[in-house]
Amino acid sequence: MYNLLKVFLIFIIVVLTHCSIESQNAQKEIGLAVISSLERLIPGNALFGKSTANIKAAKNEYEAFQLIISAGDKITLENVRIEITDLSGEIGRIGKENFELFRAENVHLRRSSPRAAYGPGLFPDPLLPFIDPVTGDSTQALQRIDLPGEQVFIGGEYSAYPIVLSPGQHCAIWVDIYIPSDAQAGTYQGEIRVRANQNISATIPVNLHVWDFKLPDVASHRTHLGHFNLVSKIWGIDRDSEEFHNATPRSIGIELEIGDESSSRRFETMVSLPVWRDKPGELK
Repeated sequence: MYNLLKVFLIFIIVVLTHCSIESQNAQKEIGLAVISSLERLIPGNALFGKSTANIKAAKNEYEAFQLIISAGDKITLENVRIEITDLSGEIGRIGKENFELFRAENVHLRRSSPRAAYGPGLFPDPLLPFIDPVTGDSTQALQRIDLPGEQVFIGGEYSAYPIVLSPGQHCAIWVDIYIPSDAQAGTYQGEIRVRANQNISATIPVNLHVWDFKLPDVASHRTHLGHFNLVSKIWGIDRDSEEFHNATPRSIGIELEIGDESSSRRFETMVSLPVWRDKPGELK
């Protein structure tokens, strides 16, 4: 009997030790941290951030934070995917469909502005959506298809997917969450899980506190983000063309697309927006 008990205890110790080692290896393979929407993590700088996403917001409000994903020193993370659970609590549930994800793309600045905090180099700025705001489909990276007598390119030059992180490299994921106007005030919990090939994964908790008041559907003050002359110039589209201005429920003109995205966050532009979207929190 004594020998059986001794063998059983040894077995338990081995299992717990193995689980602890596996957990430590997972932490070395992939790192997760949270920074606020007002911070930037410059490539090459030391990693920083918190181990939990703690956010607070009113009803009918958008709030954001950034998830930093980093690869270990001796491993390449391939095919990185992000999964979000519903946020739930004793007072109700906020579905994962209220989340929007963007990958922060780094652009190379050859010159910096006078008195700028950062010098020339890589700088995170454009946010690449994981879901195409026009089609509703997942965005695709640029691909070349060889057809008889011609080459066809599909996808975008810049795309949120795929995500591949070399050893020691990191990327920032911008996370937007919309708090429904009928959400109950209180605390909600969920998590974000990041997966990569070779069965690598890690999770980070998300805690949301909803205040007991609601923001109005229409902004009570005006903001101005400038005109769209540069947009048409960069896209090579005539400002007077139908492609630039035309807007239907299925095909949004470039000008109106920018205005629509801005006004959903209560930044008013110089664009007059059509009324076809039912989601609260947008200018009408």
